[in-house]
Amino acid sequence: MKRLGLVLGFLAACSSGALPELPPVATEFTPNQVQIIGVWSTDSDEQLMPPVLVVGQAYKLKVRVSALGDRPLSSEPLVASIASDSFERVISFPRGDTCITPAEPESDSERGICTIVFYAEGLVRDVAIVVRAQRALAVTDRIDLDLRADIASARLRFVVPDIKKIGCDIYMFSTYKTY
Repeated sequence: MKRLGLVLGFLAACSSGALPELPPVATEFTPNQVQIIGVWSTDSDEQLMPPVLVVGQAYKLKVRVSALGDRPLSSEPLVASIASDSFERVISFPRGDTCITPAEPESDSERGICTIVFYAEGLVRDVAIVVRAQRALAVTDRIDLDLRADIASARLRFVVPDIKKIGCDIYMFSTYKTY
């Protein structure tokens, strides 16, 4: 009984004070807006307006991320994805589909901006790139792309379903002799 009284007294002494306040929710430095600035060719510094892209070339997508009050965020991860009804391989990301805004940019105009390199591979009418902040998945931006064929360097591509079978058939026909 003495022990029970001692335990109850100890619990009462420990729970008599108020709990400390929790820190406020950190919304000041979370992504509030993702803005796609535009598309550039990797060969030049000229922005493509509207983004009419030639298939078979690489391009740069510049993206800006900011917090409340339009403050650019540093070291913020962004991820790009393809939005299309087609299941064909239309766009690929040779250096990865993510970028991180620089922690210490060279100039203030580059603060909160990162670049994603992508390669236009196929001809599909309705294709877009969607960029979202990884720490706030609902914060996104989308850019619709117009992919065009490069008429100057046209090439034909043949898709043969099973080359072994065709090779075997040719071999079989070449072994027959007619007399």
